[in-house]
Amino acid sequence: MWYIIVAIAFVIFFILLKKKHPKEEIILKQKDISKANYEEKLLYKTKGIRDFEIRGTYYRNLPKSESGIFFGYAICEENEHDKYAVAIYKDSGVKIGFTPKNNKRLNDSIKEWHSGKVIAWGTLDYDDFNKKWFGNVSIPIGLSDETIKKIHTFFELRNKKIKILESSKMDINDYFDLFDNQIILEDICKEIEKLKSFDCYLSKNILPSLSKELEKEKDWNNLLKLENYQLLINQLNPKYINSIKTRIDLAKEKLDKS
Repeated sequence: MWYIIVAIAFVIFFILLKKKHPKEEIILKQKDISKANYEEKLLYKTKGIRDFEIRGTYYRNLPKSESGIFFGYAICEENEHDKYAVAIYKDSGVKIGFTPKNNKRLNDSIKEWHSGKVIAWGTLDYDDFNKKWFGNVSIPIGLSDETIKKIHTFFELRNKKIKILESSKMDINDYFDLFDNQIILEDICKEIEKLKSFDCYLSKNILPSLSKELEKEKDWNNLLKLENYQLLINQLNPKYINSIKTRIDLAKEKLDKS
């Protein structure tokens, strides 16, 4: 009988040895829960400006007046259809759609590098024949605050440029503002080439026409100020460059005599 007692004792000892301490079991369960809830961040390997189609505009019931070039922002905006949704808004606050669904890499990158919200820009158009919206958005992912600020400045100056050119009557100060802003716009375009398609250039007729008008009005002081925009003048064809130079030289001559 003694060997039966020894065998039972051994089995009991083995069971007690295998049994985990209650605290140890709790720690293991917490690790399992943390592992289940943890989702590794998925970031873009390279930082830069990325382009996406805009989806879901049809469901926004937007007026056709919302079509055209826009500037705004992209924001991580989880919803029941897409836990990695990135919504696109105009700077006016109008939501125009989303980037394509289930893009965890985009969502995680915006959260990681831009706290969930970053500027965005693009085009939105309406196809009357097919009754369909279509558009594209550019989003700067992981770029420096300085670069993002330059992009913001670009669109601010672009909008100002459009307002000046659309005004019924431009005075001389409007022209000088236009030229000053144009130099900044072109500098930004040289650094960020993707912005070139968003109207980096100035009509080649503006400077020659203005110089001719100033000569006609004998406004020598303002005609001479055009010399400050030699960078823009040099972009014109030789005929215009020479005519503007001749008028500036004439302004110098008149002012020297006065």
